[in-house]
Amino acid sequence: MLDSICKVDPDIFYNELERAFLESRKLKYPFIVFLRDKEEIFRWFQEDNYFFVKKCFLPWMAAR
Repeated sequence: MLDSICKVDPDIFYNELERAFLESRKLKYPFIVFLRDKEEIFRWFQEDNYFFVKKCFLPWMAAR
């Protein structure tokens, strides 16, 4: 795993998700993401023992 991915600040990530949800409501356009819980976000990016297979790194690797 890239070190830069592990350095994601869970608080900033959570706040940005919340902003995206607010904007999607204003625009009446769905924004669907399964990672909403702040503790889960922390585990994904900060805990070494969290399972690698539960992570999708596509957003950091490529855009389509």
